[in-house]
Amino acid sequence: MKTRADANRCVQRHGRALRVRLARRAPVVAVAAVLAVALVSCGHGSPPPAHAWPAGTVLALNGTPISADEVDAIGSIIARTEPDYVLVQLRRIALTNVIFQRIAAIQIGGPRYEAARKTATDLAHALQSRQAPDAARTDIVHADLDGNFKSVGLEVWNWAIDAPIGTWSDPIEAEGAFGIVRVESRTPAPVPRSVMLKLSVWYVPYVPTGEATNPVDARLDRSNLEIVDEAWRDVVPESWKRRLRGGTL
Repeated sequence: MKTRADANRCVQRHGRALRVRLARRAPVVAVAAVLAVALVSCGHGSPPPAHAWPAGTVLALNGTPISADEVDAIGSIIARTEPDYVLVQLRRIALTNVIFQRIAAIQIGGPRYEAARKTATDLAHALQSRQAPDAARTDIVHADLDGNFKSVGLEVWNWAIDAPIGTWSDPIEAEGAFGIVRVESRTPAPVPRSVMLKLSVWYVPYVPTGEATNPVDARLDRSNLEIVDEAWRDVVPESWKRRLRGGTL
């Protein structure tokens, strides 16, 4: 079983042209343009067809499509903590705090992602059947969480705020891991964002947790965002458009 330090790192991660002047080459450029037109007219060098994105795709991160529905699903969770936010605010927060990080983590995880999902499903069934995990296992991490939505993570909080006390959840997908959660106690509050929770969580990571730098952040720094639906161009903050201009993956 992994150490408390490993658990802390896992929780912290969950609870993120070159312009060329051509003035002096105008004749060459003109000739190249004529040749290009000739080639296209002869059936050579035709531009490739546009990417056939799945229906509903609004953005793509490193080729992974992002739909409006998945953004708005996270936005609806955020709205429980920030009921005064308008739709564009909810979408921005969902993208820059959950969606981009989750996709980057899945891309890092590769085949480990599906393996972790299966492990988490099996673990959830065992916990729901009152079978304790083997203490010698190294593929899972346990953590005791205490606090509000900022402390325990948005996805976990969204389940735990309504769940029966003492009941284990099905796998909950977060950044870099699946979590199986049990609510130990819940302190009511006038607004959902202030509800305090005590949770027991088993994480099944698919992104390494022991690295000095956050691999998800490093992946995002080398990522490329494509605007598929122009209506979403203004949804993405300018700072994130600059960050997601691509690099060497």
